[in-house]
Amino acid sequence: MSEETIPIIEETSPVEKRLWRLMLISLAIQTVLSLILKDWQFTFGVIIGGSLAALNFRMLQNSVRGIFQTQSNTFAIRFFLRYAIIGLVILTFYYLKSVSIIGILFGISSFVVALMLEAGIQIYFVITKHEEV
Repeated sequence: MSEETIPIIEETSPVEKRLWRLMLISLAIQTVLSLILKDWQFTFGVIIGGSLAALNFRMLQNSVRGIFQTQSNTFAIRFFLRYAIIGLVILTFYYLKSVSIIGILFGISSFVVALMLEAGIQIYFVITKHEEV
């Protein structure tokens, strides 16, 4: 049972690179704000949530590339496996009660913030320069 695979191209688009940077900037701002305004449990929750968001982003990139570039089912399995990993980590911290679950959700939202900023950037360039970035 041999499946033909094509090597995954590691080249990322400018949008992906910008999303990654915006997500890290968003997470840094969220962490600083939580350090100032909340307790250490909330701050660690933000850091854990942001780490999960970063892990999810990278796993999503790799699995989607793999699904479209190979005939292998392993990437499709990994696509759904990332949800299980994130769920298990959140469930573990929920039962341990060592960090704030709201903080974790706040940290995970760093991707959503980055996505909204990227949408704003795209809208700006389409309106002002009539082109996509």
